[in-house]
Amino acid sequence: MKDYKILPVAILILKVFAWISAIVGVLGGIVGIWMIPRQGVQDLGIFAGFVLYGGLSFVYFYTISEIIQLLINLERNTRKE
Repeated sequence: MKDYKILPVAILILKVFAWISAIVGVLGGIVGIWMIPRQGVQDLGIFAGFVLYGGLSFVYFYTISEIIQLLINLERNTRKE
């Protein structure tokens, strides 16, 4: 891990972004559900958009952080003698 000083920070930042996007997706979904009875079906797109964005971006950011961690572990294991 001595060779990669910034990668643990990048992993942490990506995981924070993942959780932020999940929280924004859930809050947007709640707002979308709250607005459906007031505005009708036209706000169903807001609900779907926020939930889809939150879910997909969470999976994307978290997967990238885990892939970086996997590659660091792979490199560490191949260096051992």
